[in-house]
Amino acid sequence: MDEIFKTYKTSGALHHAYLIEGDVGASKAALYTHFVEHDLPHEGHPDFWLAEFETLGIDESRALKEVQVGSAVSGVHRIFVVTTTLITHEAQNALLKLFEEPPPGTYLFLILPSLGGLLPTLRSRISILNSHDGFMKPLIPESAEQFLKAG
Repeated sequence: MDEIFKTYKTSGALHHAYLIEGDVGASKAALYTHFVEHDLPHEGHPDFWLAEFETLGIDESRALKEVQVGSAVSGVHRIFVVTTTLITHEAQNALLKLFEEPPPGTYLFLILPSLGGLLPTLRSRISILNSHDGFMKPLIPESAEQFLKAG
């Protein structure tokens, strides 16, 4: 996670969508720390939106799509954080366009305990991070990691 926010510090931009895999509470706390440290919208800010669901279904997906329309109220960035333990396939399909092309300055963070059941089409539109005890690092498939280390 530190590398991601270092990039933000130098470029003023993040990737538009992240999926954080790991303990939901610890991941959310670590994410909030970075928002505060980098002066990004966070709890209590008009450009911050948090939704927590046991199951993210089609109705919740539609609500997320509706609320993200528009522009920032105060500043240039809007942050959307969604935590859930399960996301249905219908909900994932409904969110594909949003995760592919959110409005400018909009950053989406989806926090899940596991990547199990995540559609490949949704995976391809987001940057996946793995969280362990609040520390987050980009998730690189083992084969890709071996390739990158090869001479």
